[in-house]
Amino acid sequence: MDEDAWEYVGAPMLIDNNGSCVFIYTPPSLRLRSTSKARDPRHAAKLFKTAQADQSGRWKAFHFTSRDNPHISAEAIDELAIDMTRLAYQMEIEALDIEEAPGALWKQAQIDATRVWEAPVMQRIVVAVDPSATSTGDEAGIVTVGRTLEDGYVLADDSLQGSPKEWATAAVNVYHRHKADRIVAEANNGGEMVSLTIAAIDPSVPVALVNASRGKYTRAEPIAAVYETGRVHHVGVFGALESEMVLWTPGDASPNRLDAMVWGFSYLDMTRRDIRSLTPEEKLELSLPEPLRLEAINAERNPDRIQSLIHSRQIILSQQQAERLEKQPGVRRRNALVEYKKLMRRSI
Repeated sequence: MDEDAWEYVGAPMLIDNNGSCVFIYTPPSLRLRSTSKARDPRHAAKLFKTAQADQSGRWKAFHFTSRDNPHISAEAIDELAIDMTRLAYQMEIEALDIEEAPGALWKQAQIDATRVWEAPVMQRIVVAVDPSATSTGDEAGIVTVGRTLEDGYVLADDSLQGSPKEWATAAVNVYHRHKADRIVAEANNGGEMVSLTIAAIDPSVPVALVNASRGKYTRAEPIAAVYETGRVHHVGVFGALESEMVLWTPGDASPNRLDAMVWGFSYLDMTRRDIRSLTPEEKLELSLPEPLRLEAINAERNPDRIQSLIHSRQIILSQQQAERLEKQPGVRRRNALVEYKKLMRRSI
């Protein structure tokens, strides 16, 4: 249920008619927690806790388990329980609202303790994308993270369920909104699709593809350890992301928001207390004017592109810029730029 359904519609209507309302709340399973329509997936659970703690008489809370239901066979419950884990039994039979999965790498108390409401000036910002292949599949994780010299910050969660064009458009919009350095995606998991789809939306947006040489738990554990040191802060409340964090346990398929967050902080090298130095290529890319930056990105995607620049002279490189580009890796690209530099010198 969306929060506004009660706060702006239900409650005022009851006041106008001096009425009463009955909420029937079933705690969601670990698998279904992220499908809530509320902005905060824990909204209904918090509302129930409020009712339980109320001493004014305004609320009355009741808790029923499956065994309290006279229409459910006790023998059937006993038989089902044989194949259920203790956690599943607590949630499905005892109707307990489990806020954190045993063995989860993150704890809600850790996230709450370092939460802030305003972000400082960031040294670096990236938009991390965990893509979905179809509009009816899993959500595409789109999480913006940044870091200062020592601390990391979750700045936004714009994850959505949609087609590749829809999530790519959203990622590009987020990139521009936060003035990010680049978009980051896993090369092993649809990375090429991310790069091509985003290039089709806005070719000026740089995309960094990172290779996963380790399993999800091995990648997530160092980031969780940084959270434990108090060096990662959520700027505001990201209910869906935080729910995934405290409910995911190693061995389960990792949710998309969580995956994107881990990729983003991994790229920013959050395990180091000092910020990762920019690579020569990144320094060059950030120093170029927008037209040259666009051409540099296109040339990186297609080394043959620079050959056409030599002959068509669609851009003008200064001698200093040409010398910087000349030093970049890639023999074909380097040789082409040397030729282009010579051509420019002859035309001076």
